[in-house]
Amino acid sequence: MVSLTFQDGWFHHILGKAVRGHEFIFIPVLGDLGDREIVPYYRDTEEDVCLPISALIEGKLPRLLGEFPYWNEKPVYLIDAIWVRARIPAIFGKNLVFSRFAPDYKYRIIEQMFVACERRMQEEWIAYPFICEDCELSTQLRFNSNEAVKDAYERIARDFCQLLLKDAERIYSFCDGYLYDDELFGEKWERVTLKGKNFEIESVEAEFW
Repeated sequence: MVSLTFQDGWFHHILGKAVRGHEFIFIPVLGDLGDREIVPYYRDTEEDVCLPISALIEGKLPRLLGEFPYWNEKPVYLIDAIWVRARIPAIFGKNLVFSRFAPDYKYRIIEQMFVACERRMQEEWIAYPFICEDCELSTQLRFNSNEAVKDAYERIARDFCQLLLKDAERIYSFCDGYLYDDELFGEKWERVTLKGKNFEIESVEAEFW
């Protein structure tokens, strides 16, 4: 019998196919970090470990974004979420939930949970849950705070990025959006569209009801 130990988190549904990286097997799931009794939106995430992927993919992005060195005064490698959002369904399949929240609480174009499974012994596996998410189009991997397994988190981040960069130009078109809090004009809805290898970011009025 195979034994699987789930490290700090929970899930109740597998959303896509399992894909093997160099060290881990990655599976997209529907769930959350921490206690399943807490509504995800109200969970305190300040102590979570967040690992930006920008340093791991800088200089390796495909021409999709390389043709645009800056966007909104940010270096293009810091708006990698457009590419990551297009890569994930190309790797794991299209049956994914990129956000668990209604539009009036949606502040990201990516918020997908994964488990990274690592074999410890012949029939013993350990699963590390993490959330791939963005903040203003910059992608990070968020883990539970656990100093004992921080080294594993860093290995997961490297392995996940290598998986994204493999066949990096194989992407899926999408139209999505997120709420952006403008200091002068309040909340705006930023619509992000990728068609082929062309992307567009457009601000529209945030009215949902």
